[in-house]
Amino acid sequence: MITENSVVISTKGKDINKIYAVIKIEGNFAYLTDGKVKNLNNLKRKNLKHLKFLCKMENLDFKSMHNCDIIFWLKKTNQKNKLGGIL
Repeated sequence: MITENSVVISTKGKDINKIYAVIKIEGNFAYLTDGKVKNLNNLKRKNLKHLKFLCKMENLDFKSMHNCDIIFWLKKTNQKNKLGGIL
C-alpha cells in the first residue's frame, strides 16, 4: 500500500522505472520527488495506479529533508534493496 514516506517506482509514462519518494497523497494522486528534476519545490503529481510500492522509509520524514538528503536516501535504498530503478 502506497502511503506518505514510501519509495515507489513509476510503471507508466515518460518516467517509467524512475524511483521517487512519496511526499503526500491526495485522493487518487501522489505527489513525488526524486530530489533532482522533481525537487521539493516542484513535486510531480502522478496517479496512484501508475506507481508500484517498493519499500517504506520508516524513520524518515521527507517533509523535513532537503533535496540532497532525498537523493542520498533514494540511492541508499536502491543499492540496499537492489531495486534497479533509475535515479
